[in-house]
Formats: sequence, structure tokens, C-alpha cells
Amino acid sequence: MLFDKFEYLSCLLYADITRHEWVPVGCFGWRSGFLADPKEIRLVDDEVDAEGDSWGPIKARLFSTVDEFGVLKFNVDKKIQEISAQLRC
Repeated sequence: MLFDKFEYLSCLLYADITRHEWVPVGCFGWRSGFLADPKEIRLVDDEVDAEGDSWGPIKARLFSTVDEFGVLKFNVDKKIQEISAQLRC
């Protein structure tokens, strides 16, 4: 599960840095069966909600602010759901 979380965070970082339309959905997507809401997404949501600006990746400046991270995360999660829908057809 920790590797899946790492992959999800890497996906978010990739999207933040490159601003590409495509995002690299790693093994966490396959292991979750490309569910609309994989547990890695919920885990990160819970951590950000609980810790806010004290969340490790924000404190380490991997992401700028909680608000900007929320927008980025919303867009990436939407892309993951689109990929999921395409693969389930």
C-alpha cells in the first residue's frame, strides 16, 4: 500500500510539473481495478484534511499550498476516472 501511495503522489507531482493532459497511472490503478475512488486517493484526502498545511508534502514544498494542491488533485483524480472509464469498456 505504501508503494501505491508513492505512485499516486508521483502521478500528482508529474501533473504539477509537466502540466500535461496525460497522467501516469501506475500499478495502484491496476491493483484497485481502476475503481472510481481507489484507496490511495481516499488516504491522501484524509491526510490533507487532517493535517492541512502541516501535511508532509506541503511542508517539504513538493506542492505549494493546500488550496493549489486541492485543485491539482481534483484535476488528476478526474483524469484517473476518465482512464478508468475507458478501460472498463
